[in-house]
Amino acid sequence: MRKPTQHQIETTIPNVFALREPHQSFDPLCATNDELIAHGFPIRPGGDPSSKIYEHWANFVSLKRDWVIPKLIELPARKGLVQRISRSSSHGRNIPQLVSIGVDR
Repeated sequence: MRKPTQHQIETTIPNVFALREPHQSFDPLCATNDELIAHGFPIRPGGDPSSKIYEHWANFVSLKRDWVIPKLIELPARKGLVQRISRSSSHGRNIPQLVSIGVDR
């Protein structure tokens, strides 16, 4: 059985972990790529820090977040990958919706 890292917490399913909320002093703009990954943030883009890509990344990682600890429920497996696909219309577009999935164990 795996143990959570210092940045993870256990969930209701064995060996499935959620990320802890980073400490208030954690600044993703100053963090290393390893620290970003450990806290669930995307790594810093390479190249020019004045580029649009870097600007978008910096805006994204700087957003205020509400951290949610999930309450997971393990469902019994079903045979086959897709049980049924239905189609619904949303604003005139025909959108497939996956209704039920299952995986053999």
